[in-house]
Amino acid sequence: MKRHAAPGRSPEGATSRRGRAFGVPWRRTAIGFLSVIVVGMLLVHAFWFETFTVPSRSMEPNYGVGDRIVVDKRAEFARGDVVVFSGEGSLYQPAERGGVLAVIDTAAGWLGFRPDEQDYLKRIIGVGGDHVVIDHKGVLTVNGRRVAEPYLGWGSKRASAQPFSVRVPEGKLFVMGDNRDDSDDSRNHLGDPGGGYVPVDKVVGRVAWKYWSGS
Repeated sequence: MKRHAAPGRSPEGATSRRGRAFGVPWRRTAIGFLSVIVVGMLLVHAFWFETFTVPSRSMEPNYGVGDRIVVDKRAEFARGDVVVFSGEGSLYQPAERGGVLAVIDTAAGWLGFRPDEQDYLKRIIGVGGDHVVIDHKGVLTVNGRRVAEPYLGWGSKRASAQPFSVRVPEGKLFVMGDNRDDSDDSRNHLGDPGGGYVPVDKVVGRVAWKYWSGS
């Protein structure tokens, strides 16, 4: 028997409604799926891993300009490890931010973002309580023991051209770049507010691996 559309309703209209009936759940499922992915990525960024692009030559020859690295935010770190940290209060003094900007900074911090902070990539030379010394010959010792630094590369024979002797405060880190002649690090801020020492809670994480070479 031949079927006819009900009076006042076109076959096209009926098809359109069926399309909407089936389309709405599909769109809701897709939106829900994408929302889960976005939330998952934000959680990973906030608590597990974060990627960075190396901006300078201060860590050459091991990390060059344009290299891309992954930082593990949950990993423990110790002397000799390479870490990413906020230089706020140690390598630079922050500008005052109040009102709405302060609220935005706080909210961004909950998600692992630091909109008004400068991040640095350096190697940990000393931890809280360590006595770090570089003598006039450029020899590095920590707590009286000479430290071998094979990562300096390029035939470098001196740990630094700048001699110093410091006692690292508890809860702080003393850091240097591997490219000692072209690195803004703890050595350059010993007389500044904060003394160039990086608070442990300013460390974003330890470098886990380099996944792209910029050279």
